[in-house]
Amino acid sequence: MVMENFRLSRVIYFFAILCHVFCSKDASISTTDEQKQFEKPTNTNKVEESPATTTQYSALTEIKDVEDTLKRSLNLVLKRALPYFVRNRHKVKLSPTCSASIMKTVFALRKLEVWAIKMIDSSGKIPGGVLTGTMADMGSYNECLDISVRNVNSINKNMEAKESFRGKYCFLEFEMPSFGNKNLILNETPKLPANNTHSDTLGYWFYYNLRIIHQSPLMIGVCVPSTCSKEDVYNVASVASKAIYFPVSVPRCEVKTHTQLSTHQLVVLCFLGAIGLMVLVGTSFDLLHRRQLKNKLHIQGNSRNPCRLSLKKVVTSFSILSNTERLFCTISCTKNSLGALHGIRFLSALWVVLGHTYFLGSQSTYRRYRGLLAFHDFGNNFIFGIVENFTVAVDSFFLVSGLLLIYSNWNKLEKNIGKLFPIHFCIHKVWRMTPVYMLIVGLAIILPLLGSGPWWNETINPEYENCRNYWWRNLLFVNNLFHVKELCMLHTWYMSSYMQIYSVSLVTLLLIYRWPVLGWICNLLLLLGGAVLTGVVTYSYNLPPATLFSVGSYKRYEEIMTLVYIKPYSHVGAFCVGVGLGYFINRWRSILLTKKLQVLGWSCSTCLCLLTLCGPYQYRRGTPMHPVLTAVYAACHRTGWALGVSWVAFVCISGYGGIINKFLSSKIFIPLSNLSYCFYLAHPLVLFYRRGSLQERLFLSHFEMMYLFLGNTIFSLVLSYVCNVTVEQPFIQLESLTLRAVTEKKKTIEPHSTLPTKEYEVKTVKAQELTMTSEKLDQPNHNHLSVQRIV
Repeated sequence: MVMENFRLSRVIYFFAILCHVFCSKDASISTTDEQKQFEKPTNTNKVEESPATTTQYSALTEIKDVEDTLKRSLNLVLKRALPYFVRNRHKVKLSPTCSASIMKTVFALRKLEVWAIKMIDSSGKIPGGVLTGTMADMGSYNECLDISVRNVNSINKNMEAKESFRGKYCFLEFEMPSFGNKNLILNETPKLPANNTHSDTLGYWFYYNLRIIHQSPLMIGVCVPSTCSKEDVYNVASVASKAIYFPVSVPRCEVKTHTQLSTHQLVVLCFLGAIGLMVLVGTSFDLLHRRQLKNKLHIQGNSRNPCRLSLKKVVTSFSILSNTERLFCTISCTKNSLGALHGIRFLSALWVVLGHTYFLGSQSTYRRYRGLLAFHDFGNNFIFGIVENFTVAVDSFFLVSGLLLIYSNWNKLEKNIGKLFPIHFCIHKVWRMTPVYMLIVGLAIILPLLGSGPWWNETINPEYENCRNYWWRNLLFVNNLFHVKELCMLHTWYMSSYMQIYSVSLVTLLLIYRWPVLGWICNLLLLLGGAVLTGVVTYSYNLPPATLFSVGSYKRYEEIMTLVYIKPYSHVGAFCVGVGLGYFINRWRSILLTKKLQVLGWSCSTCLCLLTLCGPYQYRRGTPMHPVLTAVYAACHRTGWALGVSWVAFVCISGYGGIINKFLSSKIFIPLSNLSYCFYLAHPLVLFYRRGSLQERLFLSHFEMMYLFLGNTIFSLVLSYVCNVTVEQPFIQLESLTLRAVTEKKKTIEPHSTLPTKEYEVKTVKAQELTMTSEKLDQPNHNHLSVQRIV
């Protein structure tokens, strides 16, 4: 029946075009008896009619001619098709309500009722360009869901005709036969027998290309009456699919309904409302205070009331104005500052967004594209390896984090004679990371309420379900220990891996200060242990060398993500390199580098980075790598990338960076770097919203993807700015105010304390280690990168 409906719809369109052409060319069409009622009435007085009236009657006559001709043609088609439907009705098991609705639709088609035409028009057809990889035709999603069929013989309480049924939008998924070829690498060319002479036929075309299109089954959106269940649609589709040998399934069906809030969504909305209220109050109070200062009307006695002063700072910490000023503070970087890290950090985040624009999403992501076989050309493109291997950008984050761990805390260790309290440092880090992190998780929970589209549920619902069920894993920073399918927001594995590595590295930091040899041995063992474990897992499970698109099936991609990519041992090497770089900068920043050493350093750095990005080029083209070579590359390429970037950071910080240092230390990167944590967290929400709300397919090309990348970047920056000034910075200020209040209170009670002097000094040092001086709290210096920001 599905195939017959396809033929029927095409016949209707064909006859409509013929009738339109016929009626427009033949001016001598005779009118029928029904058309005569549209003829202008005779007037015995022979009053002249206006040209507008004559044109109106002419248009109505032509429309009626077209309609009558189309009805006759349609009735002829239905008259021939109905016996086929009656004969085969017993083969398709349909519910009585579904059968009645289908028959009502058929008779409405005979009358050319608009709602019936819309139901046919909103259904997808076999898309053009299947042989180029176009694997979906979504039809018209909104047109289908807006259909409402009412029964004029039944009246409801509001004196309106009761609704008989609505339009229901369903997806039919036709799985392509694999012919034993689905496990090939994306661009691997299968070998044919030497005596084969039929390699140019359609069957062998499928054999060559199904390694791509098998991962994206053909999907067609159809519009059916809402009285038909998902099983009814499947029963009809399965009968049609037997003739073409393509197994069919019905993943989902949708009907327009009123959205109901879940408990989790209600909690998130209440939290967002509370944040919005605090931002409104804080901004208003800040504006009033600024006006008072401008008019010199502020009360001088406020300084005598510490509680009132503290309350004012707590309230104004949520001020958008003050937080925006802190964000865009671009004090010039000095020669010996860490300003180059601003550029490295933001450019790495931008690289991640570029890679996610191409590859982030589920298996269904690629069905949104026309010309999916263009990925053949992408795999053969040497330069595109930079985009495909974008996951090494996160190791730049780990490198910078390891550097700041040593650089920012070494002076504190020297001042406090090696005293370090790891628990306090972890609490401090959790407080800085968690608020905006949970905000993004909350936004993912309410994202289903914000849009719709043919791909909406398929794109948004998995994220919603994972965040609703497993949000506590994100809160405890353990979500990377589970399967990738159970992650709430896939990219949040980074926060968990970072916290796990950071907690262990605090002990390493203490060992390096007290017992340098033992500390560096531990740091080296962490680096080697992570590399060895990554290589062993890759070799044991026969995994690809990296998280590339050219890994074969999507199941293999999930496997390498779960076993290697999201685990901390595959990234601990980059963090350890950062620890070593931070120590080296702290001790030998002013070292003299000769021209030869600079040339040697730049050469080694460039070679390491190129080997990392371009090492799997032959693998991407379809040449399998030896298992041992694959394991070696998987174990070393992330650490090699970190070593290459560490040279760039070192020469820029040491004053030998030249034009590269000027670029990376540019003032424009300071606020962008401060946004990088929120930018990294928020950008998948923009990507998911865009992909879920798509109403039509996109043409797969680099220009189109770059266009999307720029749009994703702009919207992600706007969203990250909102997250920064409303959540991230206010909680940073609250932590600073709390720690300073505790420190001042201890100083106040110190003369009256009965505790021993040494014990009291140790407790005071604990609080002081987690904060800067009061001057730095009120006017944060953006030239100095502290460990409070990790991305």
